[in-house]
This record gives sequence, structure tokens and C-alpha cells, in this order.
Amino acid sequence: MLFRLARHETLPVLALYDSHITPQIPISVSSYVNAVSMLTRIELHGVDVAGRWRPLADEAEQRITEHVLAFVDLHYAMALGRAGRWRALAEFRQSVHLHAAQATPESEWVWRAVGVPLIEAVSAYGCGKWNEATTLFERANPRARLIGGSRAQRELLLLLAADACKRQTTTVGRKVR
Repeated sequence: MLFRLARHETLPVLALYDSHITPQIPISVSSYVNAVSMLTRIELHGVDVAGRWRPLADEAEQRITEHVLAFVDLHYAMALGRAGRWRALAEFRQSVHLHAAQATPESEWVWRAVGVPLIEAVSAYGCGKWNEATTLFERANPRARLIGGSRAQRELLLLLAADACKRQTTTVGRKVR
């Protein structure tokens, strides 16, 4: 699917998402992460994904206080933001901050230095706060490898940062939501 997206074959990729990714979402966390990542990449190619964020946001809302890995939480924040679930996203962000403050000494630094800033960056992106997202991505992306995921999975954060940067320069003087 990534190869086809690179060739701008967006509609076949969306069809593959519907037929191969969507049925896998409830099976595992990795399937969920793959779904959020692929849907985000499809959107970044300018495709309207319609209501496909709804089931992903529903799943994220069920996990608002479940903070196993910051890498997974990034995807929950993405889904909530892209679905426009502002109240749930605010509750999720508050829960993330509380979790980071109560984390074990072994994981506290990663949560505070990388996890929280990246989750805040993704949240700002989802809310259309391009300046804030750009600043947060610039600070946290150099350390993103510390929260896990493959290089290809973390590349999505760079794509979001670039998109936020592009949007902030193209929306100067216009009100952004």
C-alpha cells in the first residue's frame, strides 16, 4: 500500500484499506496502529476518507486512560483529532499528562521528553493548530525513536510535521480552526 501511495494510486489504496485493513482493526493494537497510520497517509495525499475515522475514534475513546505505550497513544490522539472528537481528545491529553507525572522512574523521562510532546503535536495537528504542531514536532521528532515503532512507522510523524509547516505558511493571515 505504501508503494502504491508513493505512485499516487490513492483510490486503489483506499479500496485496499477498506477490504484488508478495516476488518483487522479489532484484532490487535498493531492492526489499529496500521489502520490509523494508513488512513493518515491517505489523507495526506489529499483523499477525503469520509467517515472512516469514526470507528478508530470509537476505539480510542474506550482507551483514554489506558497508557501502555506512548507510540500507541500517538495513534489514539491522531484518530480522536481527525474524527473531530475534541472533548475526548482533551480528556485523553489530560490523562496522558497525569500518566506521565505518575510514570515509573524508568519510563518517566521518555513519557515527558518524547511521548507527551509528540502526543501534543499530533493533537495540535488534528485541531488544525499548524504553528503549535510545527513547533512541537520540531522539538520532539528528533527523539521519536525512543518511543518505539519502526522507521517507516515513525516517518509518519515527519510527514505530519512537514504538512503542518506547509499549512502554517499557506494560512498566514487567515483564521485557522
